[in-house]
Amino acid sequence: MFQRKWDTGEAPIDHEPAARLVDRRINSVDLCVVDLETTGFRKTDRVIEIAVRRMRLDGTVVSEYETLVNPGRSATDSTHVHGISDRHLVDAPVFAEVAGDLANVLNDSVLIAHNASFDAKFWDAELARIQRSRKQDFVCSLLLSRRLLPLAPSHKLGVLVEYANLPVAGRYH
Repeated sequence: MFQRKWDTGEAPIDHEPAARLVDRRINSVDLCVVDLETTGFRKTDRVIEIAVRRMRLDGTVVSEYETLVNPGRSATDSTHVHGISDRHLVDAPVFAEVAGDLANVLNDSVLIAHNASFDAKFWDAELARIQRSRKQDFVCSLLLSRRLLPLAPSHKLGVLVEYANLPVAGRYH
């Protein structure tokens, strides 16, 4: 009779503890959905708003963080996109003043952003200005939506929310 290399006649290995460990590790990972607003789209533009929602894989919200950021320059070129004007930013903290709080919120999480290459570019530029760097990569929900919802009429956030029949929780731009 043919005996497989792993079939030694000994009691089978109980993989259940390992499976529980993997499940526990996966379920202990938090997701941080990040959205940045900026003074524009150029490399030299600056972050003016940061919003982060930290949650568990089951969707339970762990914490939320939102702040305006004083870019040290005018934001009037992009006010039509996000509605944030210079008067909103005049008393806001600069990025260096919020970086520590952000690091605490984002610590050991998976970062998610819609059109992550945009957010990552500005995130990295702001961190570089204070001699810091990002620890995690971003997962791009725009790319995921194109993969998972190929028949959606558009992959803009607002359209996806409507297409997936999700509750509306704010303005999407």
